[in-house]
Amino acid sequence: MGNRQPFAILAPLLLTCAAFGIGGSLLAQTQSGGHKFVAGDSPSPLAGPYRAWLDEDVSWIISPDERSAYAALQTNPQRLQFINSFWDRRNPDPSGSENKFKEEHYRRLAYANQHFASVRPGWMSGRGHVYIVCGKPDSIDAHPSGAGGEATSYEVWHYNAARSAASPQAAAQAQSIDFKFIDTCHCGDYKLSSPLP
Repeated sequence: MGNRQPFAILAPLLLTCAAFGIGGSLLAQTQSGGHKFVAGDSPSPLAGPYRAWLDEDVSWIISPDERSAYAALQTNPQRLQFINSFWDRRNPDPSGSENKFKEEHYRRLAYANQHFASVRPGWMSGRGHVYIVCGKPDSIDAHPSGAGGEATSYEVWHYNAARSAASPQAAAQAQSIDFKFIDTCHCGDYKLSSPLP
């Protein structure tokens, strides 16, 4: 994937998103990743679909410890076992035949690529990153030609954390979060500007 620097600002914001339970309802249907994994017993470099899985598919949801552990694996069977365990750990219903978390993740990834691509793939964009981690916002204030004298297009995504709360008490304590994205290049590549109070 290369340059992860543009998203340095997102790390604490997306942790906040996760802490508030935003994006926690993972119930949509989708296809799997689409990569063909080949298993061989001999040591092999991290390449092909195994590299794409790490750098693209799960780039925004894998923990730093998981990333390091996966990168240290030497064979494709080990990597395939890790990938299966990765999804199993996130499965909200391990006894079921489907993994709703995995399905929803790949649905979000496909949506981001279809709707937020511009000068780069949608999953790499600021809006794609937030969408993949937090899901669909509750509302969007879109200003395609700028507003209030601004020449730059922008969007503000609103997430109501109370919608994901498990109880009325949790809903009362939940805080909403907003993300502002600005198209500074006038090319459709909206970058995260800042969270709003």
